[in-house]
Amino acid sequence: MSLAQLKPEIQAPGFHFTAYLSWSGFEDDSAGDLAFADWTPEGPAAEVLSKARERMREHFRSRADERRRELVDSWRADGFYPYTGEPANDQERAERETFDAVATAVVRHLPASKRAQKVSFALLRSVLTHEPGEVLRIAEELFALSKQEQTELSRLLDRTPLSALIKASTATTGRLDFLSALEHLVFDPVAKGRVRERTELHRILENECWIFGEEYGLHVSDRSLNEVLRQHCRLLDRDAPAPDPVLREDGSRGIVDLMLSRAARQRKGERHHLVVELKRSSVVLGMAELSQITSYAQAVMNDDRFRDPKVTWDFWLVGNAMDEGLRQFAHQPDRMPGCAVNQPTHRIWVRTWGEIIEDAQERLRFYSEQLEYQSSTEHAMDYLIREHADTVVDLVSDGTVPVARSESSGSLGSAIAP
Repeated sequence: MSLAQLKPEIQAPGFHFTAYLSWSGFEDDSAGDLAFADWTPEGPAAEVLSKARERMREHFRSRADERRRELVDSWRADGFYPYTGEPANDQERAERETFDAVATAVVRHLPASKRAQKVSFALLRSVLTHEPGEVLRIAEELFALSKQEQTELSRLLDRTPLSALIKASTATTGRLDFLSALEHLVFDPVAKGRVRERTELHRILENECWIFGEEYGLHVSDRSLNEVLRQHCRLLDRDAPAPDPVLREDGSRGIVDLMLSRAARQRKGERHHLVVELKRSSVVLGMAELSQITSYAQAVMNDDRFRDPKVTWDFWLVGNAMDEGLRQFAHQPDRMPGCAVNQPTHRIWVRTWGEIIEDAQERLRFYSEQLEYQSSTEHAMDYLIREHADTVVDLVSDGTVPVARSESSGSLGSAIAP
């Protein structure tokens, strides 16, 4: 005899079912009114219901996987499954699993014609191979999915191995595109004369600090040395510093472009700070610019509030090129190339954008080779506009950042017309 009827409270799209839950405890008066079991989330009955629903979810996930395998087998038998043989590597295996998840999720929207289905599958495979991050959006447009179907497909995609690969490859290709965009901004003969240091290049780099090193986090941007001191104390869990200003040797306060920091992974309690002074790409670095970054270093080293035996500092002067006098000073035989000052507590470096970009490219080389990805000018500018739209609006309007021409093309629907 059925004692009560409750909603299953699970998602099982494509399945029609009635589930029966049998338990001797339901005969006990202490089980209460089962019709209101969902209103009392505690107690034995509520616990049994929760376990039952979890078993139902597992069951229908397993049944959905069986259905997918059956459909894929039928597509293979009909000859329009777009893959043959065994996967060549983990990425292709992940791609196939994702294809199976998407294709079986949209199966009821596939055209009736076998030929049109084959074309649809070929298009879907092409998307997964070349633009895997766009597969959900394109599937929604191509097959006119309902909101519930979009949600279910999104959930399926999150369960596939390709989901993690998509995130990793998107991050990597985005960084490669940024490096190409940065090369354009600092090296292009026209762009380097137009790009403003503080309002454009600086603002872009605030959100791309990984270029200075994966381990760093940004803590100060375009603020005074006093803010550097405050963040220094906060990172070391110290009390707020005394309000007296941090002054350079000439009595001025000075504005720091970027201050980044990282904790030592192997030596607990130790920390390293990086202060970056950016110069416009059209400026040739000389002793005057070195004097500025040196004054910041001296202000920090001479202020007792900064002192801590577990903290070291690097100060970078960054530009496009340096004059011969600075080059000779920063390239001494007893120091690493670019190191102008080398002290136990701090170092002062002169770095060019060419060196920084080359270092970043080297860090990404393995991933770019595995992805077989080569950034183009179009991809680089698209990334810059997409991720830094507010900052580069003037550069786009005057043509410093070129915008790809839009070309007319057929709709996605036309690709599957029989």
